[in-house]
Amino acid sequence: MIVNPNIQAALKDAAENGVFHLVNAGAPTSGTTGAGLAGKGCILSDITNGVLYINTGTLASPTWTKVGTQS
Repeated sequence: MIVNPNIQAALKDAAENGVFHLVNAGAPTSGTTGAGLAGKGCILSDITNGVLYINTGTLASPTWTKVGTQS
């Protein structure tokens, strides 16, 4: 939880919780893509297909859930 609202505190909080914005060429693979790096709530952009995903799993075994719908 951020105690002092500033950019350094926000980045420290994100890093300590493994919440980052990752990029991947293609859809991520649950269980392997970002394992050990992407904490719950981490987002990932598929730059090939323009799709956004969120990790609803764990740091050890990410579960990538598509955000929204694609037309």
